[in-house]
Amino acid sequence: MRRLPSPGAPLAACTAVLLALALGACQDDPPPTPDATASAPKFEPGVAFAVDNEPIHAYEVDRITVYVERIDPAAAPAHLRRLALTNVALPRAVARVMAPQAHAMAKAEAQALREQLSSGSYAGPVGPDGTIGEVGEGGWSELGIEPWGVAMDLAEGQWSDVIEEVGQFLVLRRLERHDGPVPTATRVKIEAFRFPWLPLETLKADVDAAYDSHRLVVVDPAWADYVPTVTQHRMKGKKP
Repeated sequence: MRRLPSPGAPLAACTAVLLALALGACQDDPPPTPDATASAPKFEPGVAFAVDNEPIHAYEVDRITVYVERIDPAAAPAHLRRLALTNVALPRAVARVMAPQAHAMAKAEAQALREQLSSGSYAGPVGPDGTIGEVGEGGWSELGIEPWGVAMDLAEGQWSDVIEEVGQFLVLRRLERHDGPVPTATRVKIEAFRFPWLPLETLKADVDAAYDSHRLVVVDPAWADYVPTVTQHRMKGKKP
């Protein structure tokens, strides 16, 4: 069982992936070229994009927009989707296809731990302060967009469902919430377990480099405008 390390280390690694990609998501881009939408395999309804054959469902993106709106409340709905796709859903899907077996194993471990926590059968060591995971604190830039947003909404002490971040799964609960003058300034203290499937030390560089090796397909043409031009050019399935 893998625990969250000291505050800032792996969560900062994941956040660095998000922040590094944010600039491209903030630009208004033309629709993708024909290559980006060509030869799309068949997917179930509700799939907006695919990385190779890994689907990105529309609901995955829209769920993240709820948290992104707290960071940028003035953003239009289309821009919220663009930010959620580029900063969370797309790099997360790229990370999945980089190591699918490790992804599946980490997910199974996280789900098993979540079941133990919810049933009260967890028998791991307890710290002197009563915590069983490791403790971190911060806002969205320290904890990541989704962990921060989920923690904001949890009841105090309630364990979250399994959260998939870029390169790792998290199970967390909120210990404290400190509201700021605006939602983006709200900070939370969490206790968490993490289950990485990619090395966190090199996560940003590894995921960024993988964009050039995998193909992004626009499955639903209505979502085509949310893909930055630079991403369209990079994700054509070229092999290094």
